[in-house]
Amino acid sequence: MQIKLYYGDFDSVTQQISNDNAAIRIDIHFNASENIEDNYSMCLVRDTAEYSQHIADTLVFETANKLGIENRGTVKLSRGERGHILVRSTKCPTILYEPCFVSNPDGANVAKNHRNLLSDALIATLKKHMADGSLVAIVPGHAHKQTNDMGANVHGGGSEGQYTELLAKELETKINEPVVHTKEMIQVPDIRFTLNKMKQVGTDSFVITHWLLVWFVVLIILRKIYR
Repeated sequence: MQIKLYYGDFDSVTQQISNDNAAIRIDIHFNASENIEDNYSMCLVRDTAEYSQHIADTLVFETANKLGIENRGTVKLSRGERGHILVRSTKCPTILYEPCFVSNPDGANVAKNHRNLLSDALIATLKKHMADGSLVAIVPGHAHKQTNDMGANVHGGGSEGQYTELLAKELETKINEPVVHTKEMIQVPDIRFTLNKMKQVGTDSFVITHWLLVWFVVLIILRKIYR
């Protein structure tokens, strides 16, 4: 699975994602309200998008669980509703992700200081639903738009576009960084290397017999250890 970030205005971003044949598109936005008490997690998809809803349900569950806030589930948008043009614009499944309210002090704190909770929720969802090799298109809402629309104001300072971009970059780093695999093992000399080495130095039959005896003792010890 690979993450690719897309910036710019709506039409150009939509065209780029379609050209890249992305497996899914996720637009990251933060919600806002005049009531600073409002704070819940939700996703939006088009009204006919069963597959998108399945993934979005997992994403909302993971997010609300990690933040300890209300899960408002996935909302299916019908034609004419706010956001419907976005979620139906790309040929791949599209999710509008609204993890919390930045007009709320707690939600703003998450956006500013605990974005790792949101990136972890996204990663858990993508690993559950996306196949290896899939391209996931991430669009940080209101970031680098030509209209300079930076989205909602964040409680305590800052803008929505500022923090959607930071979240998107953190997600990209976590998904695309190389994984180092380690395992513990018993280091035992390779008998093939030993015999080849003996041949190189022209050892006589006495030395060969000596090495074979050493290996016989090693095998007896290993057999006792793993019996």
